[in-house]
Amino acid sequence: MTQERNPWVSRFEHLLDPEEIRRRAMYIPDELPDISLLSHDAAKIKLQEILEQVFVPTQQNVAILHYWVEVIVTHCKTYYPSPQALCRHIYSKPPLPKFTRLMGLTGLAGVGKTELVQAFKRILPQEQRHNLRVDEYHTGMSLLNPWISIVDENSSAKLILDSFWGEEHSLRNSIKLLRKHGYINGVPMVIVDELQFLTLSSTANAKLMELLLSVGQLGLPCLYSANYSLIHRLAKRPQEDRDRMLSNLTCLHPDPPNSEDWIKTLDTFLRLFPEVFRFDANDDAAAIHWYCAGIKRGLVELLTIAYGISRNFSGKVTIKEIELAYASPRFSAKRQDVEIIHRQIIENRKVKNDLWCPIDLPNPFGEIQKQSLIQRQLENEHLKKLELTFSREEQNKIKAITKANQPQNKVVLIKKTPLSAEKLLEDANWFQDSFEK
Repeated sequence: MTQERNPWVSRFEHLLDPEEIRRRAMYIPDELPDISLLSHDAAKIKLQEILEQVFVPTQQNVAILHYWVEVIVTHCKTYYPSPQALCRHIYSKPPLPKFTRLMGLTGLAGVGKTELVQAFKRILPQEQRHNLRVDEYHTGMSLLNPWISIVDENSSAKLILDSFWGEEHSLRNSIKLLRKHGYINGVPMVIVDELQFLTLSSTANAKLMELLLSVGQLGLPCLYSANYSLIHRLAKRPQEDRDRMLSNLTCLHPDPPNSEDWIKTLDTFLRLFPEVFRFDANDDAAAIHWYCAGIKRGLVELLTIAYGISRNFSGKVTIKEIELAYASPRFSAKRQDVEIIHRQIIENRKVKNDLWCPIDLPNPFGEIQKQSLIQRQLENEHLKKLELTFSREEQNKIKAITKANQPQNKVVLIKKTPLSAEKLLEDANWFQDSFEK
């Protein structure tokens, strides 16, 4: 059997084409209900459920998926050079490394890490179970896809490894058996998703390290995904742990405003629900990005709240309803995060740990987003539009605060000359601090 016809390798090679990855990764639900026929709450729930399922692969998504494919192809070429090589190791120890340094995927909560892992599952070929003929003596063998586990607060290294094996064993035996089982069945990777949920337990640090060290000992390429909060924890570990856990880290960033990928996501939502969404994917792209910092989960929640507001009027979501959603109490927690993210980008400094990646990873969109935010601050659109959504009582309070901070008996003229980004940021902070008092 030649290298080109090597089944361990050839099953993944077509995925080295980025356009094939993009095609297979795209996901849009088949059936779309008429949500206008549903009750107010049921319509919001259904809309949010559908928008959360939609996956429009961006250039960044495709690049990361392509890298993961390269990793598994390289692994298969290295450890499955021929059928004879596999057959030799069926009856001896697998030729896998004692420990593999882990790959990490990190990013802001809600930016789309889990969706990217699900897209990876989607692009992979169908498993071959018990139908692979290696030679006349070895038939009925399997070619399995990556083992994937989603972590919760009750997870442990033993439970996760048992889920891969399908049986209960001691942790040491599980590692030994899975190394053999994974090699013989062509498992190309192990993926542990939502790792930050393990930190909710009372024995978080111990369980976290036990899990990462255990999956590393399987000898297979291993990927974990986690929010910034967990990366902060790992960054405080000793050097040998940081070398194993953080030396191969990829950061998933929000797409920049006015980018082709961001506009394509908005346009997809518009095409799915043309009777609901009436904003402009091009003209309103930067404004909508401002209100959710480009975070997919925030965008979905923003549009869901905006739809709930619109049901009291026309049932159509324009940029005005999105602005009202941004100012709503339901979006309060995310609004605080969005404003901190904006501030961090402009000032290029950490304000809040879980919104700032502790590892010095380059953000290819950082300067684009910074310039967009500065421009938006210079135009002062955010505060003007937000003020229009306040109640009469809130507007009177703002006027009283403004008047109290002005010199008496003096007309204050608003200059139309552009202000610096630093001055606008200072004014915005004063405005927020004053209103909250």
